[in-house]
Amino acid sequence: MSFIKFSNITPNAAEVDHDSVISCWLEVEEYFRSNDVRFNRETSVSLLIDSIQVREKLDWLKPENCEDFFKRYFSNKEDLDLEKEHPFSASLKVNILKEPNDSSWNKSTFLRCFIEQLFLVMNICTRGGCNYGRFSIDIDSKEHSLHCDTIESGWHRASIDNWPSLRSIPFANAWGWMERNGGLSYLLAETPINKAFAVLLHMSYKSELEATDVVQLSQVLESFYLSKREPKVGGLSRKIPAALGSFPENEESWIKDFYKLRSDIVHGDFPIFRPRYDEEDSGFKFVEDRYWEVSREIDRGVSIVITTLQDLINKKSDYYLFKEEITVETDRYS
Repeated sequence: MSFIKFSNITPNAAEVDHDSVISCWLEVEEYFRSNDVRFNRETSVSLLIDSIQVREKLDWLKPENCEDFFKRYFSNKEDLDLEKEHPFSASLKVNILKEPNDSSWNKSTFLRCFIEQLFLVMNICTRGGCNYGRFSIDIDSKEHSLHCDTIESGWHRASIDNWPSLRSIPFANAWGWMERNGGLSYLLAETPINKAFAVLLHMSYKSELEATDVVQLSQVLESFYLSKREPKVGGLSRKIPAALGSFPENEESWIKDFYKLRSDIVHGDFPIFRPRYDEEDSGFKFVEDRYWEVSREIDRGVSIVITTLQDLINKKSDYYLFKEEITVETDRYS
């Protein structure tokens, strides 16, 4: 039995429905009771998940339960090491029933990849579906941080714009589709799907917004929707609405604005934020227009990436094929 300790399992936004997140964790447990994990083409692992601590803490941290939770928590605080026992922390139990005999098998590496992919798939399936904060694996002394705020902000942006359409989808459908596309075993992200996973994971490991995130998101969108040498703005403006539905009337210039910002970043015309700088730092007023410009475009890019992944999962497809028709009409001079 391995224990993965999470420092903060709460969703990033107050709008997130805790019950939907709890239901997603139950789907996770149910799925792995009857399905092995395919780590790569040669290796599959049978395991069981116990998320009871996570689910109980999520229930206690519902807005209507918070007051009682903190009363109970702080009445027992003398029994706790508050530096280690954060009120929002919880542990996930992973019981590997049978480990592979392969000499290259590394349990720590497997668990790290597994909980990374669990994080991504749950957040693609459900708004605010999985948050870890800092996390550590009991057989590994290293500590890492994975936060759902970037992905959740994509869901939030879609709800504000009422586009694209994001809905909860079944975990089982998404996990099986992810495995078919090499979700746990890839080292270099070369397909559009793995590029999307890698970029979302990269952004979730970071603690601060970076303008270069716009460039990485553009790589993902182009790999999903464009062929080589195809005009970027024109191609995406036609193809994204064809796949995901028409842009809202007040957002029809979104692709053009996104690529104007990308061009400014790539060609050195956009300023660079001081490291470790965000909206809570002093002097934020001086740079907030630039900060929110980048933040808005990142959120929209993430929302399209998530919706694209959901659309492909729902259609049990791995990529898009676009066909265009040209109609020619003739007439006489009058």
